[in-house]
Amino acid sequence: MCKMSTNENEPFAALEEIPLQLHMWWNDLGKVSRGTVVKVLGGLVGLLKIKPRLDVIEALIPFWDPTHNVFHFSDFELTPTLEEIVGYAGLSGNLRSRYSVSPRTVSPHKFLDMLSISREVQDGNLSEGFCTFQFLYQRYGNKDKWEARGDLAFIVAFLGVIICPRKDGNIELGLMGMVDVMIKKANGTLVPMILAEIYRTLTICREGGRFFQGCNLLLQLWIQEHLCHHVGYMNYVMTGLNCIEEYENRVVSVEFPEGGWFCGNLASHPYFTRSKGSVEMSSESHLPTIPIPEDSPILAIPTSESATAEENRTLRLRMGQRQRTTKNSLSNLKKKSSESFRVYVVKWCEQAARVKPPMDETEMVSVFLQAQEADYYQNMMSAMGKTFAEAIKIGEMVENYLKTGRILSQFTIKATSHAIQGGSEGVENQKKK
Repeated sequence: MCKMSTNENEPFAALEEIPLQLHMWWNDLGKVSRGTVVKVLGGLVGLLKIKPRLDVIEALIPFWDPTHNVFHFSDFELTPTLEEIVGYAGLSGNLRSRYSVSPRTVSPHKFLDMLSISREVQDGNLSEGFCTFQFLYQRYGNKDKWEARGDLAFIVAFLGVIICPRKDGNIELGLMGMVDVMIKKANGTLVPMILAEIYRTLTICREGGRFFQGCNLLLQLWIQEHLCHHVGYMNYVMTGLNCIEEYENRVVSVEFPEGGWFCGNLASHPYFTRSKGSVEMSSESHLPTIPIPEDSPILAIPTSESATAEENRTLRLRMGQRQRTTKNSLSNLKKKSSESFRVYVVKWCEQAARVKPPMDETEMVSVFLQAQEADYYQNMMSAMGKTFAEAIKIGEMVENYLKTGRILSQFTIKATSHAIQGGSEGVENQKKK
């Protein structure tokens, strides 16, 4: 069972906007400095052109299985892999032969020395193990400034803002030690650290954390491209440094509306069939048939269906094909007393995805409220007119309040009233005697 957030009123957060100054800094870097940056980051620099989608990440979290480190959907599982992150970064070579780096302790004086900044600089944040983005940008971001260590400072800022963000927006000094090793070691790689941070953060958020500390942009690209099944992404071995930059071209025919759409529709993506190296979309889908290499590991995703050796390359993901659900049956899908509210929401959304024609968000919230028992229904009426994501948050608050006694359940109220009534009748009988 998931642990609930310690602060139910705290909204979910992640990197929502890349600072304009980081874009300007990249544009102002010279040819030599850019070469150093690409040596360390590869094609990850392309993330500067990606618009963060908070709703996509928030919608994914309920599907995360922290025990097995996979996203568990109705009848299949998916998880980001090292090879896929390598593909996005446009790196080549055998990953196993590379030296995996991670943040390492760097003292304030060592940090300043690496950046060729005088130790006389007074900044209280350094003693706390971090610096601000402005601390680096003001010294190295302007193209008229000294550029000797500008590449190193940019890489640290990029990692601190986009790859390993902090909730307070500051940058860990330990990233400097990691970058220093990457520059000095020709076979160093950031990929394992990036994927480990995504896994770790997903687990924290699944247990109630409200800030995504990993690289939400990579996770966002990963799930959106899996919904499209484009060969340019699936065949990651052949990607180049422009893999991320060409992302928009690969998904140009598919719309991912912003807002609460993902929460109700992620599990309702049109089903598709992979057979003998191709992806055949359902008749309801507008996406084209796209070939997938025979040796692609994507074809090895497990399914609940038995298969012969010949059929082992066939993968059916019937996300919306099952028996259709009506709005009436959906409004009667009640939460079991033994399950958490979040688990119930995931189950309810899977059924809601089968309603034809699809419900808009307002209708979805209305039917969802109708499905609630009295304890939840009367305390969730404020969700009317709000997004489905907001309705879920209100429901989780009600669940927490019921557990802590801040809200009394109907059963408790009736039992208390009965006890009071019984006590009053006893007093009356004693008076009569």
